[in-house]
Amino acid sequence: MNWERFLTVYAVLQCLVIGQVIAAYFDKRLYHWQMTKRGVGGYSLTDHGGIWFDLIVMSGLTAYIVGIYEMDYASLYGLLILGMVVAGLLAAGCGYRKAAIDFGGEAHTHDGRTTLAGWLHGVYAMCVAWTMTLFYLLPVSPLASTKDILMVTSVLTPFFYIGTVKFSIQWKLNRSAKRQTIIGIVIVWAVTIAKLWLMRKH
Repeated sequence: MNWERFLTVYAVLQCLVIGQVIAAYFDKRLYHWQMTKRGVGGYSLTDHGGIWFDLIVMSGLTAYIVGIYEMDYASLYGLLILGMVVAGLLAAGCGYRKAAIDFGGEAHTHDGRTTLAGWLHGVYAMCVAWTMTLFYLLPVSPLASTKDILMVTSVLTPFFYIGTVKFSIQWKLNRSAKRQTIIGIVIVWAVTIAKLWLMRKH
């Protein structure tokens, strides 16, 4: 374990999460009572299952991967993957911004705009998604162990559900959330099986 890399990545990611908390507080959307006091609907930041998963699990998991394995972020393939991750996140953000108008908005987007907390969340998601994609799709040094691959996938599996959850009586597991959860789990396990199969073949 390279503890310097681990601690640096962990600190940066946690600062991005804490930055969302601070931004949501000043935007009066950190707690539900702040929103109720202002007479606005939607979800507060603390309603989000994803923010809790990021704070408790995802930052540490990502830092662990970077601390153990070296990945070529600056290679041609690494930069292409970054471009695809950014494009995907921008498209998802635009779609979510439009959808948020229907349910009154939330900490990351309301009134038809992305908030500071939303942009910080986007940077966080970019860092995590870029690292995870490199870990699964490109060679890492040392060679990723079967145990670590299965561990990362197992930890990511509940994220695809928890990331959609809102801890609010308003929220219901709708068709879109179910589809998002299922697609995420299927993709990560399909990639895991393919990676393990290729490793055994070589």
